[in-house]
Amino acid sequence: MSYNEVLNLYFERSNQMQTFWSFYPPIVLGYLAFFGSLKKRANTNLLTAMMLFAFVVFAGVNLNALCGVTTERLYLRWHLEHDHFTGIRPLFQKEMLKAAINPPSFWGVVGLHLFGDLFTIAAVLFLVNRKEAVAS
Repeated sequence: MSYNEVLNLYFERSNQMQTFWSFYPPIVLGYLAFFGSLKKRANTNLLTAMMLFAFVVFAGVNLNALCGVTTERLYLRWHLEHDHFTGIRPLFQKEMLKAAINPPSFWGVVGLHLFGDLFTIAAVLFLVNRKEAVAS
C-alpha cells in the first residue's frame, strides 16, 4: 500500500470509530429516560433485569467494535510513523503527521466505555429503586 492509501484508511477508520461512539449516548439516554419515567410495579424487577441484560449485550458489542477499530487505528498510525513507503517526506510533514494523528489508547477506550457502562447500570438501578414521591 502507498502512504496515501494508508493515510486514507486511517481516517476512514477514524470515521468508523466516530460512528460507533455516536450510537452509545442515545442508547444510554434512552435507557435513563425510560427508567426515569417508569412507575414502580410488581413486574418492574423482571423488566429491569431484561432491559439491563439487553444493555449489557449492546455495550459488549459496541465495545468490541470500538476495540477493533482502535487496534486498527493504532496499527495504521505505527505504519505511518515508520518509513515503510517509497519516497522521502519532508521532516516537517512527518512532525505535523505525528501531531495530527493521535488516536486514544486501547485501554483508554476500554476504560471510558466501562465507566459509562457502570454509570448507566448504577443510574438505572437508582431510578428503579427510588421511592415514589407521596402526593399530599
